[in-house]
Amino acid sequence: MTKILCIFLLFICIAGCSTESSDDSTQSLFAVPPIIEEPETEASAQPDIPVQPEPDPVPEPVPQPEPVPPHGGARDLVAPKLVEGDIQAGDINVDVDLDHVGLEFDEKIGKSDLKIVNRKNKSLKWTQIIEGKKVILVKLDGADLEMENGYSITGAVEDEHQNARVIHIPFTTVVKE
Repeated sequence: MTKILCIFLLFICIAGCSTESSDDSTQSLFAVPPIIEEPETEASAQPDIPVQPEPDPVPEPVPQPEPVPPHGGARDLVAPKLVEGDIQAGDINVDVDLDHVGLEFDEKIGKSDLKIVNRKNKSLKWTQIIEGKKVILVKLDGADLEMENGYSITGAVEDEHQNARVIHIPFTTVVKE
């Protein structure tokens, strides 16, 4: 019986929460805000405009690996080695009209003081050009080689890590017949 009484009281409470008005509609005791419709604007009154698709995102560049230093990161400790030259040590009958001498090394040359000297160790007027792995000695005016004379290409070359190698290439010019 208590159950029936509780249900009855609950029904009365629910029924008592609404009041009747003169137009026979029930109104809640709790205020519910009215739904306000937005007025129609020009943008909403226009027909549907096709939507432009978003541009595809630009992919980020793929990072490139850092260059690996030679020898697994260790400092280069080896001096440049002479690989090839227009004149070899001990050559005889070298042309006196020679206007340049090229020497190629196994790595890029950073600095050089190579020169051509005579038997009295006097330097001739030749200049040098460094081009990557090559050192080119070029004759200047008045620096002609003489027949039947001994000369040497002498000096040192350094790579980019200041490893130096001393060069000494003796040669002899054409012998008169």
